[in-house]
Amino acid sequence: MSSTIRRQAVVPPSWVHDLVGGGSPLTYPGHGFVTLEVGWGEPDAYLRGHVPGAVYLDTNLIERPPLWHFVPDAELQAVLERFGITRATTVVLYGDPMMGAARAAVAMLYAGVDDVRLLDGGLPAWRAAGFDVETTPRAPVAVAAFGGAVPLRPRLVVGKAAVRRMIDDPAGSVVVCTRSWAEHVGEISGYDAITARGRIRGSVWGHSGSDAHHVQDFEAPDGTLRDADELAALWAASGITGERHVAFYCGTGWRASLALFHAWRLGWPQASLYDPGWFGWGQDPAMPVETGPP
Repeated sequence: MSSTIRRQAVVPPSWVHDLVGGGSPLTYPGHGFVTLEVGWGEPDAYLRGHVPGAVYLDTNLIERPPLWHFVPDAELQAVLERFGITRATTVVLYGDPMMGAARAAVAMLYAGVDDVRLLDGGLPAWRAAGFDVETTPRAPVAVAAFGGAVPLRPRLVVGKAAVRRMIDDPAGSVVVCTRSWAEHVGEISGYDAITARGRIRGSVWGHSGSDAHHVQDFEAPDGTLRDADELAALWAASGITGERHVAFYCGTGWRASLALFHAWRLGWPQASLYDPGWFGWGQDPAMPVETGPP
């Protein structure tokens, strides 16, 4: 993925409108595209109105309980092929909340899709721009092959063993908690299904939002995404920089996926997602944790 496309991986409604209308907006490689509305569970909101031509993607297809870890690689590849996605396909994602779309975006980047975009502001921004929606559900058109062995970017998603090594290498690595401050210091777990409180030992708070369902620090007040350079400056104040190996985590992966997508836009070469985050780490008594203000 070129650095130009990565920097412009968040696109305005006008860009998507041109694309779905048959145009060729700036930075579009021209190898075909798929537009996906991403949500969890039944497509109720999708059926009330969506971007013309968009197909609904249920996040249950790419992650599953009990820890909400990404599905196995072969299963992820099958999902992408079922939805008509190859390495060269331009994939445009949106959803409410946008962190669900970011979760799907990270899965696709990990698999090896070269051009993954987020529709800035999602459907509200699309409507605010005066563009029409449709209510007719669209079925995906499958492709025969993804075009490579999944994953093509295996280092984009890391596991528990890698994070354990990272916390023992504070000079070259930083593990970043993208939960609310109350979760970070252990006042609350943040989820009904998570009982453990605290954070990964040595992890640094990377901001996020007020709770598990909001990421106000990563978004502008109008629901669009913050400029990536603004976040880079915010993170740098806490020692979170692209020169280090960075692993973002949250409760189960949605908030951290949005943080990682911002780092991807910045071109950080060693940014990754710890999946499945605190849900997995906090349930393992062998993993070091800490609570209270750092």
